[in-house]
Amino acid sequence: SYSDLEIFKPLILMDNIPVFDIDALLKMSPNKIDHIDVINRIYAKGDYLYGGVLNLITRKGDFGGITLPENSYFFSFDGYVPEETVCFPTYRNGAGDTRNPDFRNCLYWNPDLKINLNSDNSIRFYTSDSRGKYLILLRGVDKNGSIYESRNTFTVE
Repeated sequence: SYSDLEIFKPLILMDNIPVFDIDALLKMSPNKIDHIDVINRIYAKGDYLYGGVLNLITRKGDFGGITLPENSYFFSFDGYVPEETVCFPTYRNGAGDTRNPDFRNCLYWNPDLKINLNSDNSIRFYTSDSRGKYLILLRGVDKNGSIYESRNTFTVE
């Protein structure tokens, strides 16, 4: 029974972006659509419940010519990067790039870190723009083959 779907409005997406102007969607040529993904169940996203999801994928990835709201912004960012190519940002004069937010959750990664107990072992990295509590996790193997782990936290406000 799909009666539960009638209680909540569906989430309608075009190329994975929410569409609120249904009239513009209906005016779009069907020839621009490559395929349609459908979830025909109640869909929960955080505190929101939707009566299913309809995601129209265009052939060109151009939103089918639908004009998005003026205050829409798109950001390119790397989600997954293989270990051998991890690259972290460096900012001029220690100040972040105010044009592009930095929402990384992995702030530093170094699989070849060597620590000398007789010297300063400071590690410098830039924090994310996401407020919250962050975990510092240090794992390693000493010269005798013993495994060690150290944890600490810090907060970005």
